[in-house]
Amino acid sequence: VTLWRNIVRSNIFHYTNHTEYLLRLKESENLAGKKITYEELAKYAGLNSRTKIKKMLKGELKIPKKVLSSLSEYFNLNNEEKKYLDLLRVFNDATDTEMSVAFYEKILSIRKKNLPNIQTSELNQKQLRLLEEWYYLPLLSFIGLEKSSADIFIILKAFRGQLTSEQISKGIRTLIEINLLKYTPEGTLVKVNESVSLLDGLPRALVKKFHQMMIQKAQDSIYGIPEDKRQLLSATLTVKEAMVPEIKDRIEKFITKLHNDYAVKDADSLYQINTQLFNLARI
Repeated sequence: VTLWRNIVRSNIFHYTNHTEYLLRLKESENLAGKKITYEELAKYAGLNSRTKIKKMLKGELKIPKKVLSSLSEYFNLNNEEKKYLDLLRVFNDATDTEMSVAFYEKILSIRKKNLPNIQTSELNQKQLRLLEEWYYLPLLSFIGLEKSSADIFIILKAFRGQLTSEQISKGIRTLIEINLLKYTPEGTLVKVNESVSLLDGLPRALVKKFHQMMIQKAQDSIYGIPEDKRQLLSATLTVKEAMVPEIKDRIEKFITKLHNDYAVKDADSLYQINTQLFNLARI
């Protein structure tokens, strides 16, 4: 137990979510016999509600800078660790692309300094801007197909009223600006990279917004797309909380394998798959 506590405390720079780190740190101290309560944390942070501090540590509420500073003092973090956690806080809350990039560059510099051997997946501005509108990534994928075209009227027909000509023009212009599409000497529009993915997986507001938009598209498809062109599946799982990380890993590997097995260059259709795993009740 003491070893686990020491591992959690020493691995702060491995974490990319400030609330997750604080929650794991609290759990490790409890297992070591310190028995930290939410009431105690709330009082130390100047809050009058144990429920509020509990929701903050679970990521359900934003942690104000003052509260995070108090919690950092409570757990005796050094100045570098305090700075790192605060950068994660503002990065997770950022909704502006340029601000997200600036904060993330600072986060990377601290991680590389303290974890010189770790391989970090660097997000850049082009990847973040892909999340600003739901249709940027589908447009990029569509134009990259062998049988597709960058002609606005053909794209309009292919997306069946889901996009306007203005959105298509804006999407193509943006993808060129961020160097994901380019014109060949012959005047053909092509993808710059074979594939583009968000490598880090940090739960930023931009990422949440993107998933929200895509899930809305999925909701619209329930009545708007014929059954032979969609599939609805769900499962209510009764699990132990300790199993959740493994379940999330299985889902991620499944999505990756699905893409690797079925994404082809000579495709004639574009499909979207969204997955959601969320808690319904605690027993």
